[in-house]
Amino acid sequence: MENNLFEIKNLYHSYDGKNNVLNNINLKIEKNKIISLFGPSGSGKSTLLYIIGNLLTQSSGKVIYNFENIQKNMGFVFQNFNLINELTIFENCKIAQNIRGYEDINEILELSKNVQISELLNKYPNELSTGQLQRASILRSIVGNTKLILCDEPTGALDSKNKENIMNIFSSLKGKKTIFIVSHDDIVKSYSDKIYYIFDGSIKEA
Repeated sequence: MENNLFEIKNLYHSYDGKNNVLNNINLKIEKNKIISLFGPSGSGKSTLLYIIGNLLTQSSGKVIYNFENIQKNMGFVFQNFNLINELTIFENCKIAQNIRGYEDINEILELSKNVQISELLNKYPNELSTGQLQRASILRSIVGNTKLILCDEPTGALDSKNKENIMNIFSSLKGKKTIFIVSHDDIVKSYSDKIYYIFDGSIKEA
């Protein structure tokens, strides 16, 4: 477990108590890597992501984390961004820090340079382009010294140039954070350290 950030053991999930969406998932995720999970719609990949992120409770099995304060050490990046429209990007990030029990304005300022959004911190979400919104969403996910970034189709709403920009940002972060990406997008594969496929609730490595 020393080199793994978390491990999934004998995990099953069913929404109706009869049909399993996830069937006996066993998976070890290494620290500080980009891991991607591919599969058709309805295959269970988003369900697995939500279980890893404690947004959904599995029917049986375990997710064993190699870190404490699980919720404080996770960040989320979604296709629809989920930013608070009434707050500036800086304020969105400040709230994320506070939720994680962390307070460091300089961290926000420094990391905003890494994700190429430092000049937009005082803007509101409705003032940003789609690519800028996703970079803001990534910034919010990494402030507060998070260890694990869970991404559900993070490139899905982006054009090809912005997809590449986002994946380059993830690549620059992977030495410090583990990035777990659920995707349909082939560009994600070329940036991934490990690729998994899920079909009919069962998972295998590429």
